[in-house]
Amino acid sequence: MKRIPDKLYFKIGEVAQIAGVEPFVLRFWQKEFKELRPRQNNKGQRRYTRTDVELVLTIAHLRYQQKYTIEGIKKLFAEKEKKSTLVRKIATHQHQAQALCQQVKQDVEDILEILSGTPDQSPSNKAGRQS
Repeated sequence: MKRIPDKLYFKIGEVAQIAGVEPFVLRFWQKEFKELRPRQNNKGQRRYTRTDVELVLTIAHLRYQQKYTIEGIKKLFAEKEKKSTLVRKIATHQHQAQALCQQVKQDVEDILEILSGTPDQSPSNKAGRQS
């Protein structure tokens, strides 16, 4: 990937030069890709962040080196978003399952303690546990 200067914001001409495309191409891509949304300043000039520039470079690479169509790139982005959403859901469910397993384990230990007839160690230990 091309080197991106260390700046907070970039003007459209700078981004066009970095990506090797004309500014009108960036304006077109902005209409086509919902992921590419540079902010505009008070004068209406586009201000691209480093993330925006990285996205532009990705689009340019897919379009010109990998020969994807605009629709093909959109499909790739949609698949990536779908996978990302799925991974987040899996992580959430995994965390919930781990918490549930911990609770079940604690409940089983409490039941075994009751069934074994072993007296509690001390009231302070029991108070520290959460059911």
